[in-house]
Amino acid sequence: MFKRQTSAETGDRLGRSSDAADAETAQSDDAELETGARRPGVERSVIQPDLVIKGEILARGALELNGLVEGDVVARMVLVGENAVIRGDVIAEQVSISGDVRGEVLGHRVHLGAAARYFGNIRRGELSIDDGAVFEGNVRGLDDGGLRRIADRLDKAAPDAPNTVDVIAISS
Repeated sequence: MFKRQTSAETGDRLGRSSDAADAETAQSDDAELETGARRPGVERSVIQPDLVIKGEILARGALELNGLVEGDVVARMVLVGENAVIRGDVIAEQVSISGDVRGEVLGHRVHLGAAARYFGNIRRGELSIDDGAVFEGNVRGLDDGGLRRIADRLDKAAPDAPNTVDVIAISS
């Protein structure tokens, strides 16, 4: 259903060194994380505003949430839209919140946008909070155990599939 090419499959189409390509990818990831802008060539699974999901969501790639999720969310990148409501933990390398989240966030890079309403604890590598964001909770650094937890959960999300979403239960 979902397919994402790996960098080994696509290669660096501009013929740049891997360091230059990695630096550009990191800058693109920063822009996507903070603005929600889509980066060309990166596929994203989207949960629409009219969808209610009860259960854990596991995705190997990027995941944009705009509906109601009652359960944990695990993905490489999670973008929580302004109208989204998440009741559960969010575990990802990169997390951007612009909606309402109640649960723990565990991520290498975490961004709370101006419209964010976040109630819970954050364990992070980097954290940015825009003016206007509502945040109630505690912030702790990400230790080796937290880094392993992110990697383990991403590996369990879909070890062999390039990009899948596994929904335990859906209700409307």
